[in-house]
Order: sequence, then C-alpha cells, then structure tokens
Amino acid sequence: MDKSRGPMATLLVQNGTLEVGDPMVVGVSYGRIRAMFDERGHPVHRAGPSVPVEVLGLTSVPSAGEMFEVVQNEKIAKTIAAGRANQAQQAAATGPVRR
Repeated sequence: MDKSRGPMATLLVQNGTLEVGDPMVVGVSYGRIRAMFDERGHPVHRAGPSVPVEVLGLTSVPSAGEMFEVVQNEKIAKTIAAGRANQAQQAAATGPVRR
C-alpha cells in the first residue's frame, strides 16, 4: 500500500502481454490497470513475458504469491473476486475440526 498511489502489486508476466487498461483479478482483489511502472519506476504501457511491473488500480493489496489473471471485463473480474472471497470466508468459518 502506497500512501499517495493506493494499493499496488508487483507482478511478473509469465504468458502473453499485460497492458494499461486490462481488467484483472489477483486473489480477492480486482480492478483495471490504471498505470504500470518498470523496476526503475518509469511508466510503461505494455509488459511482455518475464517482465516485472508494479501495477496500480486494484481494489486492495493482494497477498504475496497470488497468481493474477487478465479477464474480458471488470464485471467478470468482480464476480470472480467475490466468489473467491466467499470461499475464503466459508473456509475460515468452518475452521479446523477438533476431536
């Protein structure tokens, strides 16, 4: 979390190309990429495979190690994130079984 920029995530692109404006899901966070920065802090508009970038535009800070996925639109991203949050909440509510 950056005080002036809001939630940020550092991503490593594995397949395809990541572009500013792409809707995405990272764990229970979702959003549209508002800006991307390279490892030196310079703005970039497109990132290919093996390129690490910092991304702005998510609803919250994702957990470390979460895989990200680019989807067709932000509505789909919100639905996927809500489903994952619901699953996590149910898993936390049931908790470990004690005998």
